[in-house]
Amino acid sequence: MRKVLWMTGYICQCLQYAYAGDIYVAPSGNDLDAGTPAQPKATMAAALRQAREWGRLQDPAVKGGIVRASLQLR
Repeated sequence: MRKVLWMTGYICQCLQYAYAGDIYVAPSGNDLDAGTPAQPKATMAAALRQAREWGRLQDPAVKGGIVRASLQLR
């Protein structure tokens, strides 16, 4: 569990700053969801895949790159 929380924090830090391209992850989420607060992803792997896809497509959400951000656990 501790390793999952650490990974969650690391990935969230990597995903937050760009253009407000936030991807939300929650234990009750679904990896097929959009990653929004109302429809979070279930795993960090799915969130990372989404961020990489944004980068591949040159989405404005990651225009400045993926950088370190703060972590908020609730």
